[in-house]
Amino acid sequence: MIRKFLFFLFAFLLLFLIFKGIIRSFAWIYIIIVNVVALGYMFYDKLLASLGKSKSRVSENKLLSIALLGGAPFMLLSMFIFRHKLLKPKFFIGVPIIFILNLIVYYFILRMF
Repeated sequence: MIRKFLFFLFAFLLLFLIFKGIIRSFAWIYIIIVNVVALGYMFYDKLLASLGKSKSRVSENKLLSIALLGGAPFMLLSMFIFRHKLLKPKFFIGVPIIFILNLIVYYFILRMF
């Protein structure tokens, strides 16, 4: 009886540690993918803006949504690299605030798992 209990306890702990590692891996993969997507959208929008195609550009709400979903670090970086959306108050005030919120969420998610 005690052997079975110890076996199930050990198996549960082992599965928990494996599950914890998988969640952390998925969290890192998600962070990387959403930041690369944010960088790609900013590049694409800058490219369309420089070509003068205003109808097919990426909406500001979509860019800010991507930043809220976790892409604010690379979006902030791409704002300075591509010199895009730097004069829009929605971006030069909003994206740094969202960046700080993203870092807090990243910290708690990666610390929890």
